[in-house]
Amino acid sequence: MADTLRTVLFNPNIIATAIGFVLFITGASLKFPAVIDRSVSYVASLNTPLSMIVIGSNLGTISGDFYKDSKAWLICFLRNFLMPACMSVILLLVPLSTTAYLAVVIMAAAPVAGFIVMLSLLANRPVAFPMRCLCLSTLMSVVSVPLIIMLASWLKQLV
Repeated sequence: MADTLRTVLFNPNIIATAIGFVLFITGASLKFPAVIDRSVSYVASLNTPLSMIVIGSNLGTISGDFYKDSKAWLICFLRNFLMPACMSVILLLVPLSTTAYLAVVIMAAAPVAGFIVMLSLLANRPVAFPMRCLCLSTLMSVVSVPLIIMLASWLKQLV
């Protein structure tokens, strides 16, 4: 138990998150050398293109009958429609500007992250179902995101 706790606490991601949280709360900022700052900026700008490559390669390798998986459809319906719709109603109770409200709802309406496939790979678990969810959710988001934005905008105008 102690080894597990030590492994978790000294994980570089946990340490970086804790440092970032402290910097955020205190309002402090760090100045990095230009080489490090530029390198981090380059890696950050690769975030979206790399996720598109992961999603595209998954879409290319998945079998043609992925749309027949009823569990994947249920997960994607819950993730793409029900959760953001509920979030948009719940957020009406919070005094947010329209911009902040819509930003949170749009983030909630985003498709399943490609990270689920990577986590499955890291855990040595099967990736077929997460890939089906990823691909189906991404394709479904073409319809779900605009619908959720329209619903949230309409609800915000009512309040």
